[in-house]
Amino acid sequence: MQPGDVAVFAERAGANKCWHPQCFVCATCQELLVDLIYFYKSGQVFCGRHYAERQRLSRCPACDELIFSQQYTEAGGQHWHTRHFCCAACCQPLAGQQYVLRGERPHCLDCYRQHYGKVCVTCSRGIAPSDQRISLGDELFWHATAECFHCYTCRAGLVSAPFICASNKVFCSDACARSF
Repeated sequence: MQPGDVAVFAERAGANKCWHPQCFVCATCQELLVDLIYFYKSGQVFCGRHYAERQRLSRCPACDELIFSQQYTEAGGQHWHTRHFCCAACCQPLAGQQYVLRGERPHCLDCYRQHYGKVCVTCSRGIAPSDQRISLGDELFWHATAECFHCYTCRAGLVSAPFICASNKVFCSDACARSF
């Protein structure tokens, strides 16, 4: 550096370290950092993306920003800023609450039931996301209990038994199906 040259001083590097503007680049990708947020580690400067990779920092799927906080929420194999871990439908905060992931998006139980919940053919009550269920195609659902999944004719439980489906009803045998 010569007297009068324009210099970039990086506060995190110390008062005696400076760069020519064209030399102030990410040590990994060589991106110019003069007008960007930079990170300084072990005598080198990095762009945010490469610093995060080097430090193994996560990105919040809601805002795509790095998570520097010691407090965050982990769900579905991803890390979220705690304030961003909210129901995808109603925006209710979900930290410490029960939730269901649909795809990679969290939903509170009420919104999940309202938008994606299944209704039991027999009892007409909703099937909770945590309940075991039996399904036939994309339209017929039962609670996986003998009270709900049973022969339409004789009411024998079919949860672990073979069954026949006819006219959207389940039967334990040909005889029961014919008597319908």
